[in-house]
Amino acid sequence: MFTLLTWARTGEVRFAIWSEFEGLDELDRRLLWRILAERMKMREEHLVPLSRQAEALVRERHLRMGRGRFVFGGSDPDKPMSENTMLYACYRMGYHGRQTVHGFRGLAST
Repeated sequence: MFTLLTWARTGEVRFAIWSEFEGLDELDRRLLWRILAERMKMREEHLVPLSRQAEALVRERHLRMGRGRFVFGGSDPDKPMSENTMLYACYRMGYHGRQTVHGFRGLAST
């Protein structure tokens, strides 16, 4: 869901860390996701102002699972979720053979 709300690449989402989210500890401040240049395909810093829905997902994860390094950690909270986790979720939603998570980015361009 976070990927659909931000149009971010799967790698950007998988490797998102808490320190990239500005305003996380301030409940009255809107969140800004600052992805460092070295994590971006074009090697330029990317700023993502989060929608209220995306912000709610991040804040809920922070309350429930904020002790690891990664926002979307795997079974080990200090490691990112596996490459296939997002794809298998897409399959479970009924998109097997019809859509990939990365393919959702194409929706943002048309």
